[in-house]
Amino acid sequence: MVDAEPNLPFPLTREGIRPFVGACFHPARSSGQADVYAMTGGADGWVLKDFARRPWWMRVLVNRRALQREARALEALQGLPGLPGIAGVIEQDALLIERLDADRLPHREEAAPSALFFERLNALVTEMHRRGWSHGDLRRKNILLNKSEQPYLIDFATAVHLPPQAGVLRRWIFERLLEVDRINLARIKESYRPEDLTDAERHLVERQPWHWRIGHWFRKNVYRPLKPRHRRETWERIRGKLGLGRH
Repeated sequence: MVDAEPNLPFPLTREGIRPFVGACFHPARSSGQADVYAMTGGADGWVLKDFARRPWWMRVLVNRRALQREARALEALQGLPGLPGIAGVIEQDALLIERLDADRLPHREEAAPSALFFERLNALVTEMHRRGWSHGDLRRKNILLNKSEQPYLIDFATAVHLPPQAGVLRRWIFERLLEVDRINLARIKESYRPEDLTDAERHLVERQPWHWRIGHWFRKNVYRPLKPRHRRETWERIRGKLGLGRH
């Protein structure tokens, strides 16, 4: 974790941070994703998640809500090891956060993370839940690890908070969200270290309740096909089902 805020003029504005914005090292692959820029100079060690280049309607209807949700989650969970630090939201469409010295989980055919890593990851998610937050999108791309086998969680755009005064229905819904987090975590562990699954984790993998299946179906059949790199494949599949040949 960083020890201090970036050395930038506050309050944060686009004009103020412009001289510190470096190269875009992770360009967006869909209208729902941000371009991610490395920061330089007094902001070295931080990154800028920026939706400014997305269509205006997407920014207004989706991106800004996701950005505010992520900012609220990171601010509320500060002090929990395994999350990036946050400096603030910049003019609704960008977020300045800590750049973690960690990498995405390796592909399954590569070396698997250790059993210790998954113990720490489970403890991190459990503590996040205890503090009243669900992640909402626990998958391999949103989990990082460093050389010391320390897990990190990123991308809290779908995080949900349960306020203390929440009613019975809202608490029931929140418990289902926590269960989805736990199922996804167990499935990730199974893909790397199936021999280490506990009885409780194996039950989660095998159960797959209706609310998990709905989310899984949506991601596979709606969200993924609409990504730019999958659109041609999706269109050809639709043409085939409609009996339309190539021209």
